[in-house]
Amino acid sequence: LQKKEPVKRRNYQGSQKELLEAMDKHIKSHINDDNYKPSNGFDLFCKEYLDLIKIEVNLLNSIVPAL
Repeated sequence: LQKKEPVKRRNYQGSQKELLEAMDKHIKSHINDDNYKPSNGFDLFCKEYLDLIKIEVNLLNSIVPAL
């Protein structure tokens, strides 16, 4: 049996703590809403936290090289 070479993995880039905390807060505050669906929660999160999302996107664009 031949040993397989390890697969080269891409570097993982985490998200800012502020964004992750905002996601947790948003989910906890809306999870028990009537007719809650993850897709609706996502849309609402994007509308409510657009500025925070823009900051994260700009940060990631400055760190991760263009493909």
